[in-house]
Amino acid sequence: MNFLNRNIEFWELKRAISKKKNSTPGADNITSIWFKNLDDASLLKILGMLQQQLDSSVLPIPIPKPNKDKTKLTSYRPIALTSVFCKIFERILSHRITHFLTSQKKLNPNQHGFLPFRDNHTAIYKIYSAISEARKNKKNFVAVSLDIKSAYDSVHVDALILKCLQLGFSCLQQFCYRIHPINSVFTAEVLAICQSLDELVIPETDILILSDSFSALSSLKNISFHSPKVIQSLAAKIHIRKNLNKKIALLWVPGHSGVSWNEKADSIAKQVSDFSPYIDWIASEDILSYLKKQSFQKTKENYHKINHNYHNKIYY
Repeated sequence: MNFLNRNIEFWELKRAISKKKNSTPGADNITSIWFKNLDDASLLKILGMLQQQLDSSVLPIPIPKPNKDKTKLTSYRPIALTSVFCKIFERILSHRITHFLTSQKKLNPNQHGFLPFRDNHTAIYKIYSAISEARKNKKNFVAVSLDIKSAYDSVHVDALILKCLQLGFSCLQQFCYRIHPINSVFTAEVLAICQSLDELVIPETDILILSDSFSALSSLKNISFHSPKVIQSLAAKIHIRKNLNKKIALLWVPGHSGVSWNEKADSIAKQVSDFSPYIDWIASEDILSYLKKQSFQKTKENYHKINHNYHNKIYY
């Protein structure tokens, strides 16, 4: 697995650039030809930038569509309009992942898409061979063709992470996310634990998650049908991983001062900006609480306004 996580090498960068087609550039209008004409000194600077992206596990987000809600995934341009810089980085990672999966024989032998020396022609040939063999032996051949609408947007993320765990992917990284401001501190703490499970991809080993949210861990311990949906989501994530890990333990620790990793988490949280990844979750309980506060505040303002006007009239 060191091959996946090791530093990016110069030959990987040059290979990715040489393989990049002269497709439409991104919003920065920098073309593939521009990268191909750079000298080694300039490429080394590019290499440093890419390494920084790999170390931080943060990538520039896609370009948002005009006048669209930036909190929704559908409001961003498709990957086709990603900058060439990002596409070069993606090609380096793609080559590493493909090499790992093929060399370790992790893929189903019947997969033909997105693999070297395989494509739709090899898939059609295999189907043709199977049909011919069935006819030769006077047997039936059943084929099912599926086309999933918005396939990438429909991916079950938890199942995808589970599959990655089974395949043996692992990484060590730090991450920070944005959430909707309506969400309470309790919801934010639980979402952080949920996200840590998604980010922590170490197969077949014990997992220990430290949290300074006593309320979140208590709610998880006393989960019921009436528990908040975010707690039920966390419980589901733990359940789906229990067959892969010997044990998943959640431990409460005192918050903030004197705890180095807690202070590190606080420091990372302060780096969150409008460009940070967004967790698309708003707790229904927090929405109701927000509406109650708004209603109370509005009633209070109206009361003071009416009371003020009443006293002014008496004075007059």
